[in-house]
Amino acid sequence: MRSVQSSIDIASSPDDVFALLIDTRRHPDLVHGYLSQERGPDILFLGAEFRWRMRSLGITITTDSRMSESDRPRRYQEQLHMRGVLAGTLTKTLEPSSRGTRLTWRLDYEPVGVLGRVQDLLLRGSIARTGLTESLRLVRQVAEREYPMRPRASLAEAACA
Repeated sequence: MRSVQSSIDIASSPDDVFALLIDTRRHPDLVHGYLSQERGPDILFLGAEFRWRMRSLGITITTDSRMSESDRPRRYQEQLHMRGVLAGTLTKTLEPSSRGTRLTWRLDYEPVGVLGRVQDLLLRGSIARTGLTESLRLVRQVAEREYPMRPRASLAEAACA
């Protein structure tokens, strides 16, 4: 089993970030290389299955996903099968942080098919790592634009109010 992981701090609440992540209508704005959703719900729920397409290295990849775990707003898992490329589990963890939310994506996977094995052999997971890193950057951009954290009042300000 191979693993890649990436994290980012987001100036939005875990509740807002989680809501954004499970809204499949927003995936074109959030997932690097995302093309379209072929089937599935607008909002993910435990057990939800969905099929989507993405583009990587000039190749269109069809992915079948299922939300296999959900602990709102802390974490959820997707079982992924990217046809001919990889099969695995994508875990998205949200933790409160001083900035708002620390979002970590971890992909545990096995390459499948000739393309998946050759890509993994030559690139050593760099495509998966880049996909995670770029997707996290997109999530931060959208979340901070649409759900900015409100500054906390200082104790002195709160006492005067």
